[in-house]
Amino acid sequence: MNVKKIIKKSLLALVIASALPAVHAADKSANTDVSSQVEKDVLVTEKLDVNLAEQLGVDGSSSVTVTKAGASRLNIHFSEVSLQPGAYLRISSADGKQTEIINHAALYDGSGESFDSMTIQGDSALVQLIYPDRNSRQVHNDRVIISDFSYSLANNNERAIIGDNQMVDAICYENTKPGLYKGSLAMMRIYVHEQGASYGSGFNLVGNYMVMTSNQVAGGVGNKSHLLEYNFQSDSCNSDKRSDYLGIRTEKVIASGGGGANDYAVYQVDSLAWMEAGIQSIFGNLALNPAAEKLPVGTPVYIPQHPVWAGLKKIADRHDDGDACKIVSGGSDSVAHFNCDSSGSVSGAPVMAQVDNTVAAIHSVAQGNSGPSAAYVYNQIKSTMPWTNNPSFAVVGEGKLSVANRSQTLSVPAEPVVMRSNADVKLAALYNNRLKHFGSYSLFEARLRATGGSIESVNVRMQLRTPCGLTDLNASQTCGTAGTRQLEMNVLPQDNALLTSPAYSGWMTLRVTDRQNNQLVSNLVMPYNFTNYDPFTSPFTPGTQVTTVNMTGQHLETPRVTHKSNFGFVAVHPGQGPLATTTATSGESTTIQVPLKNAKGEVKLVNLSALRKFGCTSGSGIMNSVAGCGSTPASAYLDLRFWYGNNPGLPAGRYTGMLPLIEKGDGVEQAMLVNIDINI
Repeated sequence: MNVKKIIKKSLLALVIASALPAVHAADKSANTDVSSQVEKDVLVTEKLDVNLAEQLGVDGSSSVTVTKAGASRLNIHFSEVSLQPGAYLRISSADGKQTEIINHAALYDGSGESFDSMTIQGDSALVQLIYPDRNSRQVHNDRVIISDFSYSLANNNERAIIGDNQMVDAICYENTKPGLYKGSLAMMRIYVHEQGASYGSGFNLVGNYMVMTSNQVAGGVGNKSHLLEYNFQSDSCNSDKRSDYLGIRTEKVIASGGGGANDYAVYQVDSLAWMEAGIQSIFGNLALNPAAEKLPVGTPVYIPQHPVWAGLKKIADRHDDGDACKIVSGGSDSVAHFNCDSSGSVSGAPVMAQVDNTVAAIHSVAQGNSGPSAAYVYNQIKSTMPWTNNPSFAVVGEGKLSVANRSQTLSVPAEPVVMRSNADVKLAALYNNRLKHFGSYSLFEARLRATGGSIESVNVRMQLRTPCGLTDLNASQTCGTAGTRQLEMNVLPQDNALLTSPAYSGWMTLRVTDRQNNQLVSNLVMPYNFTNYDPFTSPFTPGTQVTTVNMTGQHLETPRVTHKSNFGFVAVHPGQGPLATTTATSGESTTIQVPLKNAKGEVKLVNLSALRKFGCTSGSGIMNSVAGCGSTPASAYLDLRFWYGNNPGLPAGRYTGMLPLIEKGDGVEQAMLVNIDINI
């Protein structure tokens, strides 16, 4: 079974799969007065059933494009992954702006881990299995099973509200009720894929790497890779526009109750993400209320939550009578009842005391507005987590999250990150000794996950571009001229003596402050992926039939060829050009970025312009289009050009290197290697 058959199989699955409502099974426990419920959400799951490891393509990869027209977001579910060392997964959005490299240790230990991709915004995602070592590409007994995927439907209007809806956008309280807003930062939305896909809620618990939620969200003790989405809220008061949000994974459930009053669970979170993405410093954490019994009737409380009908974070702190919502009578000693508005998908959210932001209860049931009291939950976990009801250990988060997903390859700069301020800013690392300055640039020591799961240091060269020019990130460097500030990044061989892994993944975090008033502008978190390959060695598997062409001038037309189906041209390496084909019929030329060496052996990034031209009507279009002229496959070729206007500041001279491409269509996969030797 070849790669194209895999893709055809997946596309067929998209057409014939039935939509499955995503729900949790109801908990039948009846030993207390709190019953679990089935929470309806806005997700739909569709079957896929693809094994990417069945056969590799000419570049040592296998891929599938998952598309659902009209979807606003996608999550790909891997029901089983088992890989040999060196291989890894890459998932990217159609526009390439979101990329995730998956290479954590559980992929290689033979356990066949089940997990989900981070959320891809939009209606299409490219999933790739990559074996980078061209001399040892055998799948052996590897398995990469994509069983299904989920996508978002339009929000429904079903909600469990007591009287009128008193919920407000969380961001509305940033200035008017800052205590409640700061407390809400520690609460997140949880994406779970067990019997289908659904959302729950949770919060950072005092202590490192811990998140508390309900048992009906997390399930029992064991390895659980669920997605935590922080800061999923409106960007301004009464706005439907979403702010930046951050996703990380859990590793396991380390404590869990059952139904009723025991509806609690504690996750252990990916420690690398927790530290490098600054989870505790940005979002803070919460302590269980230290009272020996559940809080008395009349205690004012509030609930930060992601109601199913809204998605974006809300806060419910008022009752219909205009007074604060409160603990109300009812239930046993182990269960608290409250009169705050709540909704489906809120299970696991903290019910918080307004006076001190301690957790009074764990939300469990929206219809009855109740959940296990903090005092009861603490008694169940105190033998292993005795610190969890100590408010002095709680951390108040700084907030002001800014997220910039960045991916790059060796010597190819990442897309610059534009700062949120046009005034003079300074940038600092979260941790001491992670950022060193050298006048014209700084080196950030990124702690990244290498293929196989080990953690290694990679030095990322950073520069701040201001209206005054390029500088390092040192606070002593100033520019009083107002204007755009942007962070530029690159990974260079001379800054890294030994890069052992073909792919790295992780997070980098910088605090951005205004130099004049020293106020925090943003906590900039960069989910970061780095691919390490030799751009001057052919990536194609030895023995592969390769079409070789030479570009010795500033213009090249590749040979005109006809395959059994219409085809487009795709890049092999990320960052150089499009990685998947499209059915778009027209478009402007594509800019391809190629690392080339000059006469001194220095690597420079050269931009080439690419157009696909096909013969039936002398048409042209974007290079990766598979558009044709009817039922008969059209001949096509690639038009490559060097334009001075696309390469400002590039010194004159001779440049050499290579550009690997693939002619790709339905049942077509032909390797092409463009050897470049040009003078400019």
